[in-house]
Order: sequence, then structure tokens, then C-alpha cells
Amino acid sequence: MKTGILGVGELTEKVVAGLYRKGATAEIVLSPRNAGRAGRLRETFGCRVAVSNQSVADEVDILIVGVRPDALKNLASEIRLRPHQLLVSLVAGVSSAQLQTLFSHQRVVRMMLTYAAEINRTTVVLTACEDNIRTYFSALGNVTVLENEDWFELATVSMCMNGWLYGLADGLQGWLVEKGMPQHHARALVLGAMRDCADYGVHNASVPLETMLQAIATEGTFTAQGLDILHQQHSLQPWVTAADAVVQSLRADKQACKK
Repeated sequence: MKTGILGVGELTEKVVAGLYRKGATAEIVLSPRNAGRAGRLRETFGCRVAVSNQSVADEVDILIVGVRPDALKNLASEIRLRPHQLLVSLVAGVSSAQLQTLFSHQRVVRMMLTYAAEINRTTVVLTACEDNIRTYFSALGNVTVLENEDWFELATVSMCMNGWLYGLADGLQGWLVEKGMPQHHARALVLGAMRDCADYGVHNASVPLETMLQAIATEGTFTAQGLDILHQQHSLQPWVTAADAVVQSLRADKQACKK
């Protein structure tokens, strides 16, 4: 399938890299805006840079839109799609129905992923789609399809959590460095602890995460000592507050888009 990218930014760059890294045979056509980044992708992977947004749309089977929400209306006014084409939106907070109205087009799928798409290790979240589309984007990582768009908004918050985890990792790495550990060792240990937790949790998918935590943090262990302090400090509350704020903003943006 020929794939077009409208909005060549940080995230869509990772999508392009991941598709080519996996050996995708489909041709990828880029919009000409953000010419510097588009040019680098052309030189690195052999993408083609089109002369306009409409020329991208004219050539492809799948059109990935990765612009900011405030640029979406203007973009939609610039292009016309053919009925068989699939519009895939990376734009947070804009529902499938709103996309269908903006682009006057019915075949729409929403997608959310992280920068790990570049190394084919992201979680790809999609709204309802055909099996061949799910298979195509599985080149970027593990695919989860959410038919309910309220769930998709919550999944968008989970993608924000991915970014917040970098902040947590940086802070924990900084503590180890402050105590005298070389930075490269501190980074490896902190990220390794996060990876070990994720890998083991996925491997034991039938075991509740709370059960796994209790098995590690048994009474009298140093893990339990630290966990007690984290509970006393209500350490989860800032994360919950941040997540609540983001989901409220997503829902507000969705309402604004309807007007």
C-alpha cells in the first residue's frame, strides 16, 4: 500500500523510520512542508517528497495526518480524497465523526503511538479498522484496536504517561548520579528496571499487577520499606491529577471541534 504523510514532524518521522526499518515495501510520499525534515527522510530512506498536500493525497492508498489540532481545519480544506482511500489521524482529541465531517470522507481510522515506533517497539492504538490495516501497522509494534472512542481518549492519556515516564527516569537517574554513580550506569539501571517491570508484567498477563507488587514487596524487604514511604507520600496522586487534566483537555478540544 502506498502511504502518504501530511505533517512531517517528530512523531511521523518515527513512523516512517519504523516502516522502513521493518523492510516495508510500500512507497511513502511526504508533504513538502517542513522541507528540512522531509529532505532528510528522503535522503535516508528514499521517500518521495511531493509538490503539494493534494499531490500526496492523489497518489496514496493510506494518508496519515500528523498536524496539530489547530492546523487540521485548514489542511482539510486543502485536499480532496477518493472514496477508497483510508485517512489515518494522529491528531489527538478529534473524533472519527469530526474527521469525517472535516474531510468529507467516510474511511477514517484514528491512531496513537509513541516514539518507539522508530524501533518497531511501540504500542499502536487504533480505532476500528480492517484486518489488513491492523497487519500493516503491526510493523511498528503491538497493535491494540479500541472500538470505543472514549477508550481511545483514555489510551491517548496513556501515551502521555509514556512521556512522563521519561521524566521519572531522569529524576531517578539523577539521584543515582548525585550519590556517586556514573551517569551511563545510572541510566542503564533505571531504564533496565522499567523494562524488566514491563516485560515481566506482559509475560504474566493473567496476574494482577497488584499481586505481582505484593509478591516483590514482602514484609521486611527494602522494597516494602520504600513502598510504604511512597504510599505515605501519596506518590500516585500527582500522576492521577495530571491524567485527569489531560483527559479533560482532550474532551474540551473535542467539544470545541464540534462548534
